[in-house]
Amino acid sequence: MSRGNFNFKELKTYFQTHLFDEYGVALHFKDIAGGIPADPALVVKWINTMCKAKSDADREAIVKSTIEDLDEKTDEKALANWVVFKKDAATGRYYLEGRCIKSALKEAANIVKDIVGVRNFKSVMADRVFVKEEKIFFKVNGEFVTGELEFVERPVQVMTRQGHRSSVKRTDIIRNCTLEFTLQRIATFEVPEKALACVLTYLVELGCGSYRAQGHGKMNDVECVRTFTVEKETEKPEKKQKAA
Repeated sequence: MSRGNFNFKELKTYFQTHLFDEYGVALHFKDIAGGIPADPALVVKWINTMCKAKSDADREAIVKSTIEDLDEKTDEKALANWVVFKKDAATGRYYLEGRCIKSALKEAANIVKDIVGVRNFKSVMADRVFVKEEKIFFKVNGEFVTGELEFVERPVQVMTRQGHRSSVKRTDIIRNCTLEFTLQRIATFEVPEKALACVLTYLVELGCGSYRAQGHGKMNDVECVRTFTVEKETEKPEKKQKAA
């Protein structure tokens, strides 16, 4: 049987540069709160609860990668009630996962869908816009964030077998920080730039990260610059009207 002239390697190279427009985005936070349990034992319980639909092997892999990048704390008494950021084991830099940004974008898209006129905008965003980086590192004044972080404490009420108990929740905070990342938008007209701009603008107030109900995760500003454009028509071709 003839193999024909199908050259997948050549076509793959072509589509790697003809599938996505790219945008450089910078989110400038007032502050953002950590959301990962500092206690490794709690990480296991947390992931097993949050990822029930995943296989045992997948959950084990998530637990392993999370604990590897867990910010170690020396105050063991506070460990059970402390939530932190992930920290890259190789560089000591704190980061937010790209999937967290993607989740925030989908939430924003679902809320502004009627304003921009994109039906099922959350699903459209999920399938057609991607955050390129897996780890997005925090910067303050242009420098990567490392070392000990500030934390805030607040009282919480918990229900135990013995009834209501008071506790103190400790949360790591990074103030006046920036996250810079790349958005990839599939080169169709299903996510217009106007709609993408609306999502990013709304994200400033919606916020990102944990404890948004307490006012964390909101931003001072957002910046977005198109960095790569696939060569294509600038307007969607109009359908020809049928003759009467």
